[in-house]
Amino acid sequence: MRGGYLHTHHFLKLLPTGAPGTVINLTSGLGYQVNPGFSAHSISKLAVWHLTSFIAAENPNVLAVGLHPGVVPTDMLVPSFARFAGDTTELVGGVSVWLAAQGAQSKANWLSGRFINSNWDVEELLGRKEEIEAKGLLKISLAGTLGKEQFDSA
Repeated sequence: MRGGYLHTHHFLKLLPTGAPGTVINLTSGLGYQVNPGFSAHSISKLAVWHLTSFIAAENPNVLAVGLHPGVVPTDMLVPSFARFAGDTTELVGGVSVWLAAQGAQSKANWLSGRFINSNWDVEELLGRKEEIEAKGLLKISLAGTLGKEQFDSA
């Protein structure tokens, strides 16, 4: 979390006021799941994803996306995830280049503050823009009715 914050903080300080920029933070599907034994990893990835949400909210000129790299077979991969490791470093690299090439004022700017997975079909993702925006999908949220109304009897 600290490394991602420091890189982003200094990047934003160097970015001329109002100039478009792109911040791609690597996060993880484990950031929104509770899997015993992965608490440190999950909490740090959730924090990075939430940092990305704040970057997007506070910097409308910046495309800020939380990118899950997929399940890539690396030395860090735990044995229980090996059967899911069908993604490649080239895939996450390609999606990162695609995001960076789009720029903050492009057809991908609506993804700012959202989470995407590198193994999703980009054209399908773009085609579902209206649905994703209307339903507030791919963002951190708390579902439910909050406040005293939830306790009032009908």
